[in-house]
Amino acid sequence: MSRSTRWWPALAALSLAGPFESPARASEPDPLPPGIHLGSSGRYTQDICDHSLPSYCLSRRLLPANFDPRLLPRAPRPRPQFGGMFCVPMQSGQAGTSPPPGSMTPADVVAAYALPASSAAHGQIVAVIDMPDSAAFADLAKYRAAFDLPALPQCAGGLPDGKTPCFAQVDATGTPSFTSLDCPSTDPETGLDMEMVSAACPDCSILVVQMTNATSGPADQDFIQAVHTAAQLGAVATSISFGIPEQGGEPTGYTTPGHLVVAASGDYGYLNFLVPQIGGHSPSYPASAPDVLGVGGTALATLGGGSYGESVWNDGAMLGATGSGCSTEFPMPAFQTSFLASHAGAFGACTQRDSVDVSAAGNFSGPQGEAGIAEFDAQDQWSSVIGTSASSPIVAGIFTRLGLADAISRDLGFPYTNIAAFNDVTEGNNLVGNSCPDMNCTAGIGWDGPTGVGTPNGAKLALVVPSGSGSGSGSSSGGGASDTTAKAGCGCAAIGAARSPLEALALLAVGAGAVVVGRRRRAPRVSSRRSCR
Repeated sequence: MSRSTRWWPALAALSLAGPFESPARASEPDPLPPGIHLGSSGRYTQDICDHSLPSYCLSRRLLPANFDPRLLPRAPRPRPQFGGMFCVPMQSGQAGTSPPPGSMTPADVVAAYALPASSAAHGQIVAVIDMPDSAAFADLAKYRAAFDLPALPQCAGGLPDGKTPCFAQVDATGTPSFTSLDCPSTDPETGLDMEMVSAACPDCSILVVQMTNATSGPADQDFIQAVHTAAQLGAVATSISFGIPEQGGEPTGYTTPGHLVVAASGDYGYLNFLVPQIGGHSPSYPASAPDVLGVGGTALATLGGGSYGESVWNDGAMLGATGSGCSTEFPMPAFQTSFLASHAGAFGACTQRDSVDVSAAGNFSGPQGEAGIAEFDAQDQWSSVIGTSASSPIVAGIFTRLGLADAISRDLGFPYTNIAAFNDVTEGNNLVGNSCPDMNCTAGIGWDGPTGVGTPNGAKLALVVPSGSGSGSGSSSGGGASDTTAKAGCGCAAIGAARSPLEALALLAVGAGAVVVGRRRRAPRVSSRRSCR
């Protein structure tokens, strides 16, 4: 039996029982249908992708508030099969032709992360690694039209040139193509990835690389092959929204100079994968790879008056919680050991690769409460989705929009040496069952396990001048964005306090004053001061 499939029965059992199971109400079907979960809030979700497989995409559909599992057919529903991969029949999303009310839109991404109006992308290519989806181009067009984003035409000749924004879809070898056989439970993942890149970087080219060789859920070699294809076709950033446990021997070789690879950290909380071979738990791979930027998920909320707050995304394991954890096989990379040398105790009890470097929205609360992230998919419907599958492409899009993907690909320590240019998320944890002694599962000032150094602040990052792209020096100049804040006397500026003329102008231009971080999502309290680093 192959390494990617030999342990899946244990993972399947874990996903259906044990500490991840939420108690069903007495009037509900017992057990709930496969892939449908009830959270403590009373809201249901459905897995996107088959979570009984050894690896799967990291997102879930937030089912309508009036969803009632008692109305589902009691007879087993057949699962269509694509290339050996079982697909999950999906429940209905939002009826109608408009996004679900209160769900996260591109305007929320721009405002919450203080993204400048100008873009350095100019057609630069962001790739997403996904399963085949013949409706990808049509779905993306509907999403962009709904939010008044510029139309993204198909690339002339089938491939992007990195200069003119366009859309392309290729197989794992780089050949322009798509299959007409869709998997209903993976199409929403493809839609989410493309649409979050669009939200963060409307003038990026989007390249969908299909893992057409995957038969039982993508394996590590499928990730590597797809990433290499993206690099060969000129992608400056690639996002992976699939995860698999570490088992020993997972490959590296993802990020190369000029090509940044980011990956979702998982949706089951701290140390979210059970690994029978080691008798314990591991973080999600490839987010835990030492040459990949691991992306955690936050709960983003609008606080009214154009301001936003963020905390660790944790709705409970069956609804979702951002993944994090200490690697079971990869040593701590140089960019983390360097940070540790100047920030004693930064990674707590972890002495290996700590899997989350940065973070972005994995769930969203609008004016009326939890509403998820708006997504249009191949089932010709709008849905609200949640998961770190959204966080990863948002980060890839933001770094490309800001012209930083190349610099970060040459120095993965960039977020650590420029920590003050990230919004510090200081509240919440991602505990869902495993014990955790320190900041590896609890947010706090500075780096923490669930959110890394924090979420991108576009206004501050726009002031960072990367030093010598290609030098890999790990230093930065300009804008005062490097992590040089003196601990004595703090030196952190209160929101609205006096700033240098250059910084004040940038903040005014993008409305960065609207960004408020480290608040509670459901009962936010507004602080007047940024957290000291």
